[in-house]
Formats: sequence, C-alpha cells, structure tokens
Amino acid sequence: MVRILEGLCQRGLDKMIVVVEGQSPGEVTDRNTQDLVIKYARQQGFPAWGLSEVPRSYPVDINGKSDEAVVLGKSPIGGYRGDYVLFAQPVGT
Repeated sequence: MVRILEGLCQRGLDKMIVVVEGQSPGEVTDRNTQDLVIKYARQQGFPAWGLSEVPRSYPVDINGKSDEAVVLGKSPIGGYRGDYVLFAQPVGT
C-alpha cells in the first residue's frame, strides 16, 4: 500500500512536491496513486491544477535512504518512492 511521506513533502505558493512510498515501482506511479496525491494536495489547501508529470520511482533501503549501493542492488531494497510535482491552479480559473 502506498503512503504519503508528509515529513518529506514541500509546499510553495505555486508548487508542491508530494513524496510517496510503496512496495513496487508500479505501485508508486499508478493511476490510483496519482489520484491520491492530487486529493492529498487539495486536502492540504493547495489548489492543485494537476501533475507536472508522473515521476520515476527510485529504490530506498529500510531507512528510506537512496544511494548508489541501493540503486545498484548492493544493499537491500526496503521500498520505492516517487516525488510528485504539482502546480497550483491559476487564479481566476
């Protein structure tokens, strides 16, 4: 199951980054997760227009660290993350 990592999310006036984590690359980039991300942003009061793009997933270890060892398979993978970039709905639309 995908979860939003609220402590890693960032919000500006017109841009928000929502970080998600799941068990597979496909899980963090599928349509259900995209919908979850937009819903989360709107619940936070961010007027999300939509996603800039579907992010690439990247592996992390059990501590949430992504480094060369994890990416190359030299350290165990604890999950996968995706960083979604959203832009605010233009004023007056």
